[in-house]
Amino acid sequence: MLLGHVHMNQAIVDFMRADKRDQAIEEFCRCESVHLSSKLLRPKISGTLLDAIKEDIRSELKETHSVDPARNFYLFLLRNDQRRKLASQFENIDVHRLEFQLPFFDSEFLAAIYSVPIERCLYHRFYTELLALFPRVVTSVPWQVYPGHEPCPLPIPAGLTYQWSGDRGGKTGGLKRRLIKKEAAKLLRARDFPHKIISKRNLRLAAWIHSMGWRDYEHVVKAANIYHTYWRAQHPSSAD
Repeated sequence: MLLGHVHMNQAIVDFMRADKRDQAIEEFCRCESVHLSSKLLRPKISGTLLDAIKEDIRSELKETHSVDPARNFYLFLLRNDQRRKLASQFENIDVHRLEFQLPFFDSEFLAAIYSVPIERCLYHRFYTELLALFPRVVTSVPWQVYPGHEPCPLPIPAGLTYQWSGDRGGKTGGLKRRLIKKEAAKLLRARDFPHKIISKRNLRLAAWIHSMGWRDYEHVVKAANIYHTYWRAQHPSSAD
């Protein structure tokens, strides 16, 4: 995301520059399918939190003041999306004792990318330009691209599966469904299950449908685990 500017598009850039933050947020949520699962949460809770995500994004955007307003959205993603993806690595570094080599997260590199006009960076444009400067071995193998982004200049072998398709099938898909089922079962058995905010019945139903492969409800189980984590932090005695 930092170099490729994924999660951003020209519409978001245009809305931010026109001082239409709400429209930019709506566009982002639409493209990324950002929402709260109203059926997972109890009615009173989902009604209260319906606009919580958008309000939090709005609050974050008010804290940044770039010369180019479009960069404010980039900074929001930098401080949240990318930070979240590395949080687990650093939170558990004392356990696994592995330190990643992350040249694309170097502060000076990020400052350099930040100075590049944002249109040049969208849709992996600048990313693709940089690849041409690396040894030829780097671009000797075709790579997957996001729809609408800069295409791979190499021919793509036939019969490959798109990484982010709903169901990749095969052994990997089945294994993943079993892991999600196990994760849901553990949460449903938890003594400190957050009944006040989560519908246990709906979570059980979603987990069952997912395990049968009828519909992808991984996001529901993942969301339930996140709610449970925060619930435990606020109610530590409930686990006793």
